[in-house]
Amino acid sequence: MRLYSNDFNDGDKMPERHVFNSMGYQGNNISPHLAWDEAPQGESHRYIFTVHALDVEAIEVDAEASGAMVGFNVHFHALASASITVNYA
Repeated sequence: MRLYSNDFNDGDKMPERHVFNSMGYQGNNISPHLAWDEAPQGESHRYIFTVHALDVEAIEVDAEASGAMVGFNVHFHALASASITVNYA
């Protein structure tokens, strides 16, 4: 499965128009375009979109790091997170 955006690329700096506009931040608070393809086949899929606010610019893992290592670092550096779950049938 592939996740992509027309508003930025993986590793880019977040454009100011998508930055939160409160709590000391001065962005435009506009949600970015997100899309995905290559979804697995089946009768029904559940999608969970989660955004994490971290206390670091980037987590220190290399391209060979396991998903468990990335998850550990995200949760270790998390200030807050929010999720939304939707179903597709």
